[in-house]
This record gives sequence, C-alpha cells and structure tokens, in this order.
Amino acid sequence: MDLLDIFTLVSAGIGIISFVFAFVLILKIIAMFPEGASITKYWKIAISFIIFFILGYIAAIISVILEIDIINQIITPIVYVFGAVFVLIMVLLSLRTYKMIIK
Repeated sequence: MDLLDIFTLVSAGIGIISFVFAFVLILKIIAMFPEGASITKYWKIAISFIIFFILGYIAAIISVILEIDIINQIITPIVYVFGAVFVLIMVLLSLRTYKMIIK
C-alpha cells in the first residue's frame, strides 16, 4: 500500500464520518418542520445524496483494499458531477428554507 492509497483511505474515512454527521443533522432539521411540510421532501433528497456519497466512499475504500484501480477512476468524475449538483441543491434548499422561516 503506497502513500496515495493511505491518503485515499483516510480521506474516504473522513468523508464518511462527515456525511454521517450531516445525515444526523438533517434528520434533526426535518424533525423541526411541522408534519407534512412540503420542504421536508427536499431535505430527504439531500439525505439520498448523502447516502450516495457514503456508498461512493465505501467503494473507494474497497477499491484500495482490493487494488481495483478502475473503480477509483470511475468514482472520481462521478463525485465531481454529483458533488456539484449536491452543493447546488443544498444552496437552493437553504434559500427555500430561509424563505419559509421568514414568512
């Protein structure tokens, strides 16, 4: 195992921990909204993205352990695209949530 593999493992581990923490926080945010609030469906979409990223990090860890380089080569561009979409969704979701709170 070389330095790049160790870096990948550490980075993926930190990513998983961060996303698990975000998952818990989003569950707390959803619990704050009244039952049936339409905004919760958008927060649940964010949860779906978090699960997707966690699975991607797990795949990266498996690819390092099993020495399957093609998985990391496929995962990297997918993470770039979905990461950008995730950030856009989170910004739009935050805007909607703030607007709802102000009303």
